[in-house]
Amino acid sequence: MQLITQTEAANIVGVKQPIIARYIKKGFIKRYDGGKVNIEEVKAHREAVFREPTGKEDIQSINTAPLKKYDNTTSKTKSTTPETKNKMTYAAAKTHKETFNAKLAEITYKERMGELITLDQAKGVVEVMFTPLSRKLDDLHIDLKSRYPNIEMEAIEWLGEYINDIKKTVSEHRWE
Repeated sequence: MQLITQTEAANIVGVKQPIIARYIKKGFIKRYDGGKVNIEEVKAHREAVFREPTGKEDIQSINTAPLKKYDNTTSKTKSTTPETKNKMTYAAAKTHKETFNAKLAEITYKERMGELITLDQAKGVVEVMFTPLSRKLDDLHIDLKSRYPNIEMEAIEWLGEYINDIKKTVSEHRWE
């Protein structure tokens, strides 16, 4: 029988000393002179060290029960107060940051490869395409009257107003 301190026993089985003291107090491990414990007893009740007994089980059922796997994905204290409800965990914040950086790197790559253009470049393309179209639309109602003289003036005026409305809508479009 080898007697060692509670701290040494805790280090051997991979827990903190207060857990060993708790199990001594509950009677799972026997304490000897000077507060020392038998290392064989500690190893024999190792499962009791890792699994919190409910008090309804006897030592035999604790020794024969399978070990519970530790689930590090959920928090033991789940508080839903307004202060903690919207707080992000470190892991979630790190994941969010990594996702953002990956998306930013993808956008930068696509810009360099010529797959994406900037807003200013897009405005220039629309302006280049819209200017000749705008000029033709300006002349459309005039050409229409000269080509079809029997068309009513009201229809030509409506077409002119409609064309001006379309041009105004396009020119006032916000690009942001």
